[in-house]
Amino acid sequence: MDPVEIFRGAKEALAKRGHTKEGYFVDGCVCVVGACAAAAGFTSDLTDGFPAFENSIKPFLAGAAGGEPTVWNDRPETTVDDVQALLDRAIALAEGK
Repeated sequence: MDPVEIFRGAKEALAKRGHTKEGYFVDGCVCVVGACAAAAGFTSDLTDGFPAFENSIKPFLAGAAGGEPTVWNDRPETTVDDVQALLDRAIALAEGK
């Protein structure tokens, strides 16, 4: 999957599973990186290949977030709508827009 497909899938995963903070996968819900991971077929951040996967998408997420995406995700004021909007910005970055 290319980054655009991952981010589009992450939007779906987030809508279906719900948003969480302080972890990639918590009680079935996902953070921004967890949503991307779920879209790519990961079920845990302990899975082989997860670190390389995370490193491949983080530049787009960081660009969209204006910094570390997991820190941005975990801010008290960050909502699921904010995460959906961040994924839209990551899609635009990945598409070169």
